[in-house]
Parts: sequence; structure tokens; C-alpha cells
Amino acid sequence: MRTEYVFKKCQNCGRVWRRREDFLEDPEIRTVGYQVNRQKLLNGLFYFHHGCFTTLAIEVRHFRDLYTGAVHPHFDMGSEKCPGYCAIRDSFNKCTNLCEGTFARDILNLIKKWPKNCKCSDFHCQDELPLQIQI
Repeated sequence: MRTEYVFKKCQNCGRVWRRREDFLEDPEIRTVGYQVNRQKLLNGLFYFHHGCFTTLAIEVRHFRDLYTGAVHPHFDMGSEKCPGYCAIRDSFNKCTNLCEGTFARDILNLIKKWPKNCKCSDFHCQDELPLQIQI
């Protein structure tokens, strides 16, 4: 029996995305943040809101190949030169510090602007959506 690859499955509604591109192109997916892992940057988490009002987390490692730039050898989070963006989960500010962690922030902004597979004018297809908060 052959098992099909699943990139991500929503634990709330059961929606399955077989490919990363399907996930990123889904108009019901919105990139909402990044949580750094100081010990292993590739284990950091990107956060996404799904249209069923669930927040999904996916490790940076699953998006690493999208970054083609240089990765700096030193992680400077918390240093004098660090603007502190990695400590703010919902910050999309581009880091200008020469730091090992900047690659994850660059990936974050790339996937935030990923084109959605939607031809409508509904609110869920717009780049700047209000945060969906489940009460």
C-alpha cells in the first residue's frame, strides 16, 4: 500500500494540502508570523491562519529551499546590532542586520506575498486581511 505525501493537514477541518505550493496558493491561507528557535533556526516556526479559524505552524526547514541568498555565519539576536524583529512573532519587518537569522525573515516575507490561486474580489484574497481571532 502506497502512502501519498501530505505537506500539511488542518487539524481543525481536515483540509489536506499535498504540495507546499498548493498550501501557499490557497486563498484561505494567510501568513501571520514567525517564531525563532535560537538553537536550530530551521526548527523555527512560520504561522498561518486558515479560513476555518485555525492557526497552523510549519517549521522553517520546509521552506528553506526558497531562499537562495547567502546565510551569514553568526546569529546576532539580542546583540546591540539586532533590531529585535525575530522576538516579535507578528513582525514582518525586513532585517538589515548581517545575521544568520535574516534568511528566515526573508522567507517569511516571500511566502507572505505568495500569489493566491483566486480570481475573485472577496476579502480573503486581499494581501492585508484583518487577523481572524476565534472567540
